[in-house]
Amino acid sequence: MTRRPRDNSPAAPRRALVSQRALQTFYLATPGFVLLDLVAGINLRTTFLDEEPGLKLIYYAIAFGCGLAVTRWPARSALIGLLESGTNIVWLILGIALRYLAALDAALADQGDGAPPFTPAEVVNLLVSAGILMVSYTTAQSRLGRELR
Repeated sequence: MTRRPRDNSPAAPRRALVSQRALQTFYLATPGFVLLDLVAGINLRTTFLDEEPGLKLIYYAIAFGCGLAVTRWPARSALIGLLESGTNIVWLILGIALRYLAALDAALADQGDGAPPFTPAEVVNLLVSAGILMVSYTTAQSRLGRELR
């Protein structure tokens, strides 16, 4: 495996700053995501916590804390983003699996067809959330990899 050379182009520091600022803005925009969730019912950040409103608020607080951490320690923004998005991906997968298992249990208990585990709106929500998490995770992973070279 060959190592790619470090990006020493004049634009490299600018790209890193833009990436760090985008991550910072994403986290510090958490109050806006809370309003979207609570007022409009549009949940883009915590699809895995819909049945746990208390945990959802704790998650939002942690996400906002990530924004403060990225602001305080900008050199660690890629690591913070990687850890936060990776954790969210795990929770999203577990949340989906638990919903499917609950639907299977209900179907087996009734000995008939169970209700679908997700509504069409929830499927769209999951796809949007998964897409955001994928971009966040791969961007942070790539940036962290460049920083470690």
